Amino acid sequence: MDRKDRSRYGGGLLAYVRGDLPFRRSDLECSDIECMCYELSLNKRKWAILGLFKPQSTKDSTFIEDISVSLNRLFLKYDHVIAAGDLNFDLSRDEKCRPLN
Repeated sequence: MDRKDRSRYGGGLLAYVRGDLPFRRSDLECSDIECMCYELSLNKRKWAILGLFKPQSTKDSTFIEDISVSLNRLFLKYDHVIAAGDLNFDLSRDEKCRPLN
């Protein structure tokens, strides 16, 4: 188990990684948004696993800019990248989820 607390008032991220999987915390985490990044080695391939959270108070444009910079850095180092999390985009409204496309 690994965690990254937001503040003393609560919030943050929590990750569970199976004990028999070779992994390490990556130094390529986003600095301005809530995320945790791990490097995982499977079948002689290195994967970057990125866990994200975008609070509803964070502007969509700010989040997209920050995550784009981080993903670009990850894609330069890793052939395989998985990003998942609670992004708080309204996928039922096309204009609201357009930045994700």
